[in-house]
Amino acid sequence: MKTREKRMRHWIRIFGVVFFLVFLPCSCDRATQPVVGPVSGVTDTEILIGSSLALEGHAGYLGTQTLRGALSYLNFINEQGGVHGRKIRVIAYDDGYDPPRCVFNTQKLINEDKVFALFNYVGTPTSVKIIPIVEEAKIPLLGLFTGANILREPFKRYIINVRASYYQETGAMVKHFVEDLGITKIAVFYQYDDYGFDGLTGTGIALQKYGLNPVATGSYIRGTLDVEDGLDKIIASEAQAVIMIGTYDPCAKFIRLAKSKGFNPIFHNVSFVGSDELARRLGREGDGVIVTQVVPPPEAPEVRTLLWGADEYNNLLKIYYPEENLSIVGLEGYINARVLVAGLIRVGRDLNREKFIDAINSIEEYSLGIANTLTFSPDDHQGLERVYFTQIKDGKFVLLVDWEKIKRARAVPGVTDNEILIGSSLALEGHAGHLGTQTLHGALSYINFINEEQGGVHGRKIRVIAYDDGYDPPRCVFNTQKLINEDKVFALFNYVGTPTSVKIIPIVEEAKIPLLGLFTGANALREPFKRYIINVRASYYQETGAMVKHFVEDLGIAKIAVFFQDDDYGFDGLAGTEIALQKYGLAPVATGSYVRGTLDVEDGLDKIIASQAQAVIMIGTYDSCAKFIRLAKSKGFNPIFHNVSFVGSEELARRLGKEGDGVIITQVVPPPQERILLPAAEDYARLLDKYFPQYTPTFAGFEGFLNAKILIEGLRRVGKELAREDFISAIETLDIYFVGIGAKVSFGPNDRQGLDQVYFSRIEDGKVTMFTDWTHFKR
Repeated sequence: MKTREKRMRHWIRIFGVVFFLVFLPCSCDRATQPVVGPVSGVTDTEILIGSSLALEGHAGYLGTQTLRGALSYLNFINEQGGVHGRKIRVIAYDDGYDPPRCVFNTQKLINEDKVFALFNYVGTPTSVKIIPIVEEAKIPLLGLFTGANILREPFKRYIINVRASYYQETGAMVKHFVEDLGITKIAVFYQYDDYGFDGLTGTGIALQKYGLNPVATGSYIRGTLDVEDGLDKIIASEAQAVIMIGTYDPCAKFIRLAKSKGFNPIFHNVSFVGSDELARRLGREGDGVIVTQVVPPPEAPEVRTLLWGADEYNNLLKIYYPEENLSIVGLEGYINARVLVAGLIRVGRDLNREKFIDAINSIEEYSLGIANTLTFSPDDHQGLERVYFTQIKDGKFVLLVDWEKIKRARAVPGVTDNEILIGSSLALEGHAGHLGTQTLHGALSYINFINEEQGGVHGRKIRVIAYDDGYDPPRCVFNTQKLINEDKVFALFNYVGTPTSVKIIPIVEEAKIPLLGLFTGANALREPFKRYIINVRASYYQETGAMVKHFVEDLGIAKIAVFFQDDDYGFDGLAGTEIALQKYGLAPVATGSYVRGTLDVEDGLDKIIASQAQAVIMIGTYDSCAKFIRLAKSKGFNPIFHNVSFVGSEELARRLGKEGDGVIITQVVPPPQERILLPAAEDYARLLDKYFPQYTPTFAGFEGFLNAKILIEGLRRVGKELAREDFISAIETLDIYFVGIGAKVSFGPNDRQGLDQVYFSRIEDGKVTMFTDWTHFKR
């Protein structure tokens, strides 16, 4: 109680001078004034005001916030003694945003409650239905929470609008869309009633000024959440922006569904939507949504600091409704109450409805403390004209003033306020399909975790578009061009295979698009240096070089053959082996090859058997390599078989069965089974089980998982202002970055390969295990 009294004394000091000037003369003259005549709703001690608005249901938030904002000021005025000795009492009926109930309530307020004026109505479909009642009764209706044009034109003496209109809101938004952002494909989603029709008309009028029309329209029935049909029409139009005239529940559903379908235009809502409730329902998916306002957002620190009206609302709301949070809707109700009181003060003690209207007409350049003065006149009953632009950021509304910033962000392909689009082309079916699916699922395990548990990166979720190329270069080229030119992805990611990847090098360099995390060790992707291609894994040259070193130095083997796939992949492994052998004055004793996509290994095997090679380095895929090894053993040929990492270790082991024992596979990531020693392996196993429980950890999947970790870290380091060049620069800062596998990731301005370590594994009892002891292989 003491705290409340202290606050009241504070406000008495602030308003004391005003009330002294206004009320003192009136109290002095009161004894000589004649008795007031029979004016409805007015007694010697009270002015009765009536309101019909939604206090429950799908628009209940709007009504309760508007009413409490208004009552915060009216309660304060009453505690100061009211206006000219009369306290203001508000009778408020719930109409549930239903026009017939609003009509019933209004008739009751006028005919039974006999209120002096109507006040703080909420909604277009309700308010427009009472226009004839208001005009017939000649009763003032002030402060409507609607921007409908029909309440403004033609001029209506008894209807007093405070806020700007929907025509002004949509017109201002269209202007920024077209002139500042260069957007011409604008759709409209609207509530199918007077409210929606008004916003649709306003948007159409604004677009016509630029020779444009809505590219699509979609609607829903008031009181429902049936937004799907309207959404589908608008998605089909490929709209760049959507102007929305609805309430918070259906608009929130529309935006969430749109994003779930990969549709990410700029979403704009008019002020009636219920900004704070919209933001609450959207959560993390709300970032970037624009809402036009007719009053400034009171929760913004700069607003409360610079605008005394917003600070006054904040302080009084805390006194009378301490459980309520600041809201834009509440501030509008508060301002309506200030206008009501200002009109009553100007009339004086001798109050009637016509004098009240005349008093309102006399208000000119009246300060409400919101940097937007109030002006009425005998033929103008809209007091405020200004439209504010706000945008949801981290669940709160911030003033939007920098349209160039939005334009820059839109200029970055694949980046919206809430999404980053990543593209991938890889084998999901066919003879390399296991590699693509495992790599992709490994990456998505981490990306899904980041999206669900952390809300994405800097408020943006990552969405991956993955196309199957069947390990076929022409298909990969087609997919890549589609990802860049049609899907407009921000970056390319997780490509699988040398023959496919090397064919897109010119496309990547021309588009200047980052390509990160390739499941290939091809040297052509590393030398000469390529700014936009970011390799994570060690190269085939490093794999074959490490293997040759152990063959020659540890096992004393000099007769080494090479079996390879007859394409860029195989040629790269062959070249790496030859370079490694030359260091020891050696060369392959034989080479054999097969055509990609076939199992024609016999000719190559015969050449290698004839050479009596002691070891065979194999650069191929699991099917063809498995057949080669089985056939060799069936012919009594048993050298040491070595496969590079691309082979697909687990699939090779499965196909070989018992005949796989002793086969060596070099790896570029450690075994994913080492969950105790490696934090990343533990995370990979846990997240894979959560998102893809039908799969078990694999080397290929673990590599995809690590690629995703590096992608995410690069995006984090860029910050919210994301661009391709900045992403490349951020990757270059990963000079000593630990991903949880022991080995560090290191990039630099002239280094586009993050890892260099090669691990050795062998098949034993159908499983792939790491080893370090080479004595087992000595013969």
